Amino acid sequence: QQGDSSNPFRSVKLHYFDPCMTPVEAAILVRNSFHIIETNERGNRSIGGNGDHDNGDQTIFFMPHCPMMLYSNVLYTNWDHLQRSVIIIGNSLTDYADRLLAEDHALRSSQAVLKAIQPCMEQHAARVTKSDIQDMPGYFENAFNDTCLIRFRSIPDAAPIPKPPDPNESSTNNKDG
Repeated sequence: QQGDSSNPFRSVKLHYFDPCMTPVEAAILVRNSFHIIETNERGNRSIGGNGDHDNGDQTIFFMPHCPMMLYSNVLYTNWDHLQRSVIIIGNSLTDYADRLLAEDHALRSSQAVLKAIQPCMEQHAARVTKSDIQDMPGYFENAFNDTCLIRFRSIPDAAPIPKPPDPNESSTNNKDG
């Protein structure tokens, strides 16, 4: 409960969305002070506007193995807050951008967002070894093989905000998440 002094999350605002979340998972999260995001915002949640980030608060987006479009939407929506307020735990954005084919017109706006932010980001790879995951199902290694902690350095004022990603874009590994 939020008033429970034994709850380590009592002073942290926690929001959660997973398109595959079960009612049991949701109930457990709510009991542990999580706010369940009811609708799929497709990565367009803005962290601005509530004043929390003016006080140095950080927002962590936990996005392991999410489609590129979700990363692009988070970056675009929070462009003005990236350097002081946003941390992403997820796939390597550099690897995503490198894997895109420039001639793939359907992914061009997402690629523009990822390319625009690359000079301003720091990625720190998670060190997951085979022994760390030896008891996990086989797909676990594929899902977390390029997991990084991503922070953002100063974004030059002259850096243009890229066009928003096209909501009709898709990728071969894009799920409804």
